[in-house]
This record gives sequence, C-alpha cells and structure tokens, in this order.
Amino acid sequence: MNMTKLSISYTDAADRDALYLSKNEITSDVIHAMLNDLETDVAILEIDYDDNSLSVEFDKQRDAFIGWYNVFEDEFYFLDNGSGGTECVDLLVNVCPEERMMCYAMDDIKAIVSHFCETGQLHPAFTWILDNEI
Repeated sequence: MNMTKLSISYTDAADRDALYLSKNEITSDVIHAMLNDLETDVAILEIDYDDNSLSVEFDKQRDAFIGWYNVFEDEFYFLDNGSGGTECVDLLVNVCPEERMMCYAMDDIKAIVSHFCETGQLHPAFTWILDNEI
C-alpha cells in the first residue's frame, strides 16, 4: 500500500473531536482500526488521495452514503445500489439525496474504503452515478 498520498479525517457519531491523520501518520494498522471504527463510531469519513476524495456518511443503522470526487476533472460520483429509490434518507449529520445512493452492507463499505486507500479510485465492482446524471 502506498500510504504517502493519503490524508484521513473523521468525526465520530457522538460528536466528540474529529480525528485528523496526515500522510506520515497513516499505516496499515491505522487503516485497519479505522475500518473497524466504521461499524460503531464514525459519522462522516473523509479521505483524500492525491486529487481524489472519498466521503462516507452514515445513518443510525450504519448504512452509508458514499461519494467520490476528482478535483482535477471536477467530477462527482455516488454509489448506485441499483434500487432506483429516489426518497431522501436521513443521515447522522446531513441528508442523502436519494435512497439509491445508500450502501447497506458494511462489508461493501469497508471494501470501497479499503480500495480507495490503496488506489485513490472508485471500486470497480460497484456501480457509480456521475453527478450530472442524477
């Protein structure tokens, strides 16, 4: 894993202080611990990898709204769960624009985050919606 390009910040669900990690503080152990925290403590997770950013925001049931942003191309992508649902979903902090953009499996959330931490890219096993297609 190339850890020199990452920065990570997240806020926990109990509104305690946010955790900010710079590239020299990120190790495989930190990534593993962060992935475990996703199941219980994280409200919003932000990861930057070069010119790309991944944002994961949770609801009370630990389901997540996941977005990916490429600064250089000015493109936003959101996970598409295939449901076609267009109702809004309440998150711990904000509101997800549409139910179809929610990820309902923690294993999938962890796979997407882990892949991003390794590559800075969207996980190719999942479907993504380009912002201007919403």
